[in-house]
Amino acid sequence: MQTTPEELAAARDFHEAFGNYPEPVGDEFDLYFEITSQILWPKVWLNPGLDARTRSLCVVAALTALGRPQVGKHIRAALANGATKDEIGQLLTLLAFYAGWPAAGSAIRQAQEIFGEPPA
Repeated sequence: MQTTPEELAAARDFHEAFGNYPEPVGDEFDLYFEITSQILWPKVWLNPGLDARTRSLCVVAALTALGRPQVGKHIRAALANGATKDEIGQLLTLLAFYAGWPAAGSAIRQAQEIFGEPPA
């Protein structure tokens, strides 16, 4: 599965909502970053089978359920990808029942902080 230069450029542009693009830097973790930069972003995130808003909401749900601290970064990305604050609020409320109150509560606190930030 070869990634074209055009796909890589599109992935870099899309990834701006998340921060720096993950690329190999010449250390023992190069394989991880190569797979991330060559497959995850251009082949999975930009696949037309799901729109970016839906993918972002799915990732917010998964990270909330797993109790991962990266959920805040992905809440910001979900907003950048077209999700509304109300949709994120509804999602996190639903997850309280399916992923547990503590996990959802933690994500809700992060969302509240993000929602309170001035627009970028």
